[in-house]
Amino acid sequence: MFCICVLIIAAAAVYMVEAYIHTYYAIEYMHGAPLFFVLLAKYAAPVLFLLLCGYFVFRYKEKRRESEKPAQDTLGGGKIKDAIIADFESKGYVVSINLVNAANYHVPEDRQRILLVGIRKDIAEKYGVEFKVPTPFSDRISIRQALEGLAPATDDEICKEAYSSRYMSRNRKRAWDSVSFTIPAMAKQVPLWPGSPDMVKVGKDLWQFGEKGSTRRLSYKEAAAIQTFPKDMAFCGNLTSKYKQIGNAVPCELARVVGTELYRILSKIEEQESHCPA
Repeated sequence: MFCICVLIIAAAAVYMVEAYIHTYYAIEYMHGAPLFFVLLAKYAAPVLFLLLCGYFVFRYKEKRRESEKPAQDTLGGGKIKDAIIADFESKGYVVSINLVNAANYHVPEDRQRILLVGIRKDIAEKYGVEFKVPTPFSDRISIRQALEGLAPATDDEICKEAYSSRYMSRNRKRAWDSVSFTIPAMAKQVPLWPGSPDMVKVGKDLWQFGEKGSTRRLSYKEAAAIQTFPKDMAFCGNLTSKYKQIGNAVPCELARVVGTELYRILSKIEEQESHCPA
């Protein structure tokens, strides 16, 4: 759509230039305007204008392709990924690299992470094993389901630091029946509790809180439940430390799913070993 709009504008601009040149040619040339400048304005200017439009269209499409690349291909232009794989392969490992979203594995939050798994090459070839990303589940767990049965949050469980300009630069609230935003390690960047009023966009990179109801962040216990920790899990340290432990953790359910696939590989190796003669 963007490209079509640019071409339409370019065509209209060329038409306007042509109309102007014809008028200029008819009036000024009769008064002695040099033919060279008339021809330059008539033919070269529209071509240069179209080339310039083409360049901007090309740059726009390039940037769009860059934004659509998987996360592992955008870190250092993909050089970091290539360096990691090359390092593992030089040590004799077969490496698989995958982008996974925890929300696809019964974790009630959008949490995209790069998963690297290396299997020693001789083992992979001998037993015919490889790591396969588990198939995404057909359903998702909502925030409502994750927090069901959790006791109401108390003041000492909630971060009450001031909301920074960074925090207010985008929407921080998801509805009860959707998955949460990513649970971060920094307490003051934790998403809003779903019972808070909806945030309203008031400008570029600028949002404000709704006026009806009480606005607060998720408590650390609510954040832990979204990270699929057991609801009776005890965390040590002060409030900031608790949020940090939770936000830095791999969601328990995602760890279980990945661990199950690794167990499948190890079981296949063990089974083949058991059938080998001593």
